[in-house]
Amino acid sequence: MTTAIIVDAACDLPVDFCKNNDIHVIPLGVVFGDKNYFDSRDPETTRTFYNNYSHFRARDVYSLPPSVDVITEFLQNYIVKQYEQALLMCLSSKRSNIYKYAVRAGKETMDGIKASRKRENKLKVLRIMDTQTLFTGQALLAYEAHRFVNVIKHVDTKELYEVLRVMSANVQVYTVPNDLYYIRSRASLRGEKSIGTWSYAMGKSFDMKPIIMMRRDETERVGWGKGFNDAITRLFKMVAKAIDNGLMINAIMVSYAGNTREIMVLDSFRDLQDHAEKEGIRICLSMMSTAAGVNVGPGALSIAYCA
Repeated sequence: MTTAIIVDAACDLPVDFCKNNDIHVIPLGVVFGDKNYFDSRDPETTRTFYNNYSHFRARDVYSLPPSVDVITEFLQNYIVKQYEQALLMCLSSKRSNIYKYAVRAGKETMDGIKASRKRENKLKVLRIMDTQTLFTGQALLAYEAHRFVNVIKHVDTKELYEVLRVMSANVQVYTVPNDLYYIRSRASLRGEKSIGTWSYAMGKSFDMKPIIMMRRDETERVGWGKGFNDAITRLFKMVAKAIDNGLMINAIMVSYAGNTREIMVLDSFRDLQDHAEKEGIRICLSMMSTAAGVNVGPGALSIAYCA
């Protein structure tokens, strides 16, 4: 049975990995000032965004979920005639309306297939998943879903869905922002208080960068670093300890809101890579999606693992 894995463009899987493994990406809208465009995880578009629009403040830039019509059209064009079953993995429903719109689009799509009875329509099962995580966390679950489909050629998406739900509860996403003003403004727009007034004042005065963790849709600050490089060095050491304690998924997702070469040259990242490789863990580094970058700011780093 042919199976499609579908994600939205906020998912921080490396673009080449998606292309090489037929992971389908539903585009999201991005608005900055009086301009807007669709983000399909195109590397050049993302690079241009970080190069040219980093001066926009938090209230000037935001992402938009794809509409029900956009999702429905995407499914009809790329999924319905090509696959027998599909799993659509959405950004946390507490952070976006993507899941809500996907459920409606999925119902419209399957109702349309039943009504038309066209033989060219292969799709029999479509499951919509609220991953209850975001960005690199969402990418980690999509990576594991793809691995399951390749190892178990005729995997039932119901069983796959249940396995991923268990894993989702154990996905930990860490973010180190480079611009405290930006991320604090974005957090306040969402009603979050992971960086309060005192923390913001301390961070600005002493160049302290917070390490923020999200798990099971809850966000909290779990540490500080003296400057961005020190913060991510501390974070990479935390991840190395998690590897030593054992991971549920043999992969770690890393994304950076800028040129990834700036991370690749760091000794702390190379040390983490070497440690992960010895333990049989794959590290996937990608340029952060614009949908993610809009929320955490240019120059931010995100990393996710499942333990």
